[in-house]
Amino acid sequence: MLAGSLVVALLLLTLNPASGRLRATQTYTVSRTPLDKPQIETHKGFAIGQDSDYRSEATVQAKQPAAGTADRWVLVFKQDTAIRAMQALCTEAQAAARGRFSGSCTRLHTGTLMRGLSGIFTATDIQQISRLYQDSLLAVEKDGTFQVDQEPSPSSSSSVLKEAERQQAAASSAPATGSTGFPTTPWGLDMIDQRTLPLDHLYHYSGLGSGVHVYMVDTGIRLTHEDFGHMDGTPGSRAVAGFSVFGDNNSSDCYGHGTHTAATVGGLTYGVAKNATLVAVRALDCFGQASYTNVITALQWVADNAQHPAIVSTSVAGKYSAAVNQAVQSLIDDHGITVVAAAGNDNEDACQRLPAGAPGAIAVGAVDSQMRRWFSSNWGSCAALHAPGVDIISAGLASDTASAVKTGTSMAVPHASGVAALYLEANPGASPADVKEQLVASATYDMIQDDPAGGASLEGIGSGMLDISPTPNRLLYSMLNKQRPSET
Repeated sequence: MLAGSLVVALLLLTLNPASGRLRATQTYTVSRTPLDKPQIETHKGFAIGQDSDYRSEATVQAKQPAAGTADRWVLVFKQDTAIRAMQALCTEAQAAARGRFSGSCTRLHTGTLMRGLSGIFTATDIQQISRLYQDSLLAVEKDGTFQVDQEPSPSSSSSVLKEAERQQAAASSAPATGSTGFPTTPWGLDMIDQRTLPLDHLYHYSGLGSGVHVYMVDTGIRLTHEDFGHMDGTPGSRAVAGFSVFGDNNSSDCYGHGTHTAATVGGLTYGVAKNATLVAVRALDCFGQASYTNVITALQWVADNAQHPAIVSTSVAGKYSAAVNQAVQSLIDDHGITVVAAAGNDNEDACQRLPAGAPGAIAVGAVDSQMRRWFSSNWGSCAALHAPGVDIISAGLASDTASAVKTGTSMAVPHASGVAALYLEANPGASPADVKEQLVASATYDMIQDDPAGGASLEGIGSGMLDISPTPNRLLYSMLNKQRPSET
């Protein structure tokens, strides 16, 4: 096919996060350039049953087509596309006025992060829309699934909890360590404040994250858990209700993941930044899953409502999506909000996952208590940092005093989000790029060892081992005002 020719077929233009160039994927849109980029996977999204009533995104009651004839789609338009043009498309789809569409819109995205719509359409609908709106469309893709990046609780959970209870009892009777130290139970806190092993069973800190709002885009938070109290005993919770994409005005946790990660960010016992404000943004359902549409909606709410300095801490991951990538990058570039995301639990290239692969995000992999890379942690140049993520104890969902042990890059993310909050407390005007640069520059270099299973090599050596040498060997460090050993 000649360069510059018009193609209306089963093609999709998306943005390659590494090169910034458009590439083709296997759905429907219009191309005006040769398609020389490799395809990326697209797949059917998690079928959600409710749509948000979020004020800045007009929602349209869905008209469900006959079973088996349609899929959920996300259409990305140029940001200068008139909202009335998208509304006209949805109005026509709703009424099928001229018989061109049999599907319907479920949501209009009219905010600052992304101009587009989500809907239920047939393949014929998508072909028609691609033809009629060829000058406005940037991408068309199936409404895929994001999910939390945690593993089932490890078999060692009971022993970890028992040991934690023992240490906590000992810590409660230990003398205070002053304003810069805290007798600690979680080994993750113990690790991030020092450069080498062995751990000293203390968490030293130079700040509390005061004044920083951390938006937990997750499964919600158990807002009444005691770990979200105030250090000075002031009544109330530092975990506050924010937003639910399900239109139920309920940002409480029904899965446990969001509560666990929030406490690691800012819990009194389990947290890095012990005075940060934790805002529950419930984007995932009670199974820990969310559609692209719901993730975009949650991020738009943060963009419109964030109190600065602000961080989005999100331990979700999914396949590359042009729509989600645009929303994440706009949140960073246009709204000045730092995004910390899970590298992913697939033992694959983190650059192929989102939000981790968004250029401005801080993607975090996981290590164990011996500073060894966790075998399932995603790798590659996009994995900016590693942080504790194996057998992490934090707040549990069962009661206001419950604890739980979880493993995954999900658990590594909130450690980094907490350190970002410490930095923003001292530097409230810092940009997301500043925050990322500081966390990277302050990290402990070249201390992470290969996973004990021996399946991959950070140094790219070893017979039959996966070469993951492009992965930066950087371990999160919380004492940001202290230099790395090589600089002293």
